[in-house]
Amino acid sequence: MGILATGFLWACESSDRVPNGMSRLQVYLVDAPGEYEEVNVEIIDVLINPEDGDNGWQSLGMIQPGVYNLLDFTGGIDTLLADTELPAGEIRQIRLLLGSDNYLVINGNRVDLTTPSAQQSGLKVNLHSTLEEGILYRVYLDFDAGRSVVRAGNSGMFILKPVIRATLASQGGTIRGRVSPEEIQTRVFAIHNGDSVSTFTNDEGHYMMRGLNPGIYTVSILPEEPYEVVILDDVEVEDNQVTDLGLTTLDNPEAGE
Repeated sequence: MGILATGFLWACESSDRVPNGMSRLQVYLVDAPGEYEEVNVEIIDVLINPEDGDNGWQSLGMIQPGVYNLLDFTGGIDTLLADTELPAGEIRQIRLLLGSDNYLVINGNRVDLTTPSAQQSGLKVNLHSTLEEGILYRVYLDFDAGRSVVRAGNSGMFILKPVIRATLASQGGTIRGRVSPEEIQTRVFAIHNGDSVSTFTNDEGHYMMRGLNPGIYTVSILPEEPYEVVILDDVEVEDNQVTDLGLTTLDNPEAGE
């Protein structure tokens, strides 16, 4: 179904507000880069499954359905999709169900996204975790707009093939920083052992990548031309830590001409 689900991590906190025998699950939509003015997707439900097969799916119920512009969630901004209590125990899968009102905005114009029929069954991500009694769990779904929108040749059509990365805040680390000038659209890659995670800066130049495995990363900052690429080597990521790279000022070699 065109889904990438890697590096799933959990965030958990003690909470006196969770009743006996129950757990609390929150699902967030986060940092979703893209190269368009807007990338809008209609989210109509979030479901969970305590089993590995296709039986046992149930809606979380307390969700916030609607059309979400993914580009509103760059630079570490997120939005709460679901917040509910459910019996403690196994949770194997989570599914994000999309509607049909999915579209781009390009040069101020709406361009509808063609959504394959497989989307009706939802976007499934494996969890394979146990919810403990009295604990608040936070699941972050990173809907990668830049990789989820595919141009269909020269037809002028665009296809939505969602790529989702699910993370848990209590494990893994975070890289954040800021790029100047902030009005320059800039893509940022974090590369470790041949694997990469990417994002775009937001309107204020901020970027953030969560749920990274511990290790030493190379961070590549790729702005629009004529600004030059910046490579940051030996960036250390640790569990439960935020690595703040501070401000990176881009160099424009044409500025002095």
